[in-house]
Amino acid sequence: MSKIKDLPLNERPREKALTYGVETLSNSELLSILIGNGTKQKSAIDIASEILSTIEDISCFNLITYSSLTEIKGISKAKAILLLSLVELNKRINTSLRINKEFNFNEIIHHFQCSYKDLKVEKAYIVLLDNHKRLISIKEVASGSEKSLALSQKKIIQYLIDFSATSYYLVHNHPSGSCVPSCSDKTTTSNVELVSMSLGFILEDHLIFGKNTYYSLKNNLELPYYR
Repeated sequence: MSKIKDLPLNERPREKALTYGVETLSNSELLSILIGNGTKQKSAIDIASEILSTIEDISCFNLITYSSLTEIKGISKAKAILLLSLVELNKRINTSLRINKEFNFNEIIHHFQCSYKDLKVEKAYIVLLDNHKRLISIKEVASGSEKSLALSQKKIIQYLIDFSATSYYLVHNHPSGSCVPSCSDKTTTSNVELVSMSLGFILEDHLIFGKNTYYSLKNNLELPYYR
C-alpha cells in the first residue's frame, strides 16, 4: 500500500484541500485528514476506506460505534473518540435552533426529525413560545420506553411559568415508526391542554414523530380545546 507522502503533492488530501477547497475531497480523503497517520501496512486513506466499507453509505456514519472503530487496525482509542466527537458535533449543528427568533414550523419539524432519527427510546419535549410567537426554549419533559412514557403535567406547567411562555407545542416520538397517536396520547394531551388553558397557556399542537413522518393532533382535529 502506498503512503500519502508518496502521492503527487496535488493528490494529497491536505494539500488538495488547501488548493481546491475541502468540498472537493472524497469521503475517504476527508476522513483520512481526521485519522492523521496510517500504519506501516496501511495509509490513512486506506484506513478511511476500510471504515467506510463497514457502513451502507455516508448518511449512516452517525451509526458507527466505538467498538467497530477500534476493531480496525490503525484506529486507536483516541482516534475513535475523535471520530465519534465529530459525529456528535455534526448532530448538534444539524439540530440546533436559534432562540428568540420568530417561530418557524418547518425548522422545528427538521430539528425533531434529526433529533429522533434512529432513537430507540421515546422522548417528549415542550417547545416554549413567547407572546410574539418567538422560540424561547425547548425542554425535555419525559423519557422512557414507548409503553411507559408518562408526561408530567407539573413539569410542563412549571416550564411554562419559569420561562414566561404564552403558548407551546408538545412533541414526542414513537420508536416503533408509527406516528399514529395512541388512546393514551390523546387522553394525556386533552388533560394537559385543559390544565394549561385554565392558567392562560395555549397548546398550539402536539406533534408525534414516527419514521420519516409526523402526526399533528391539531391538523387532525384532535385538540378538543383548541381555538
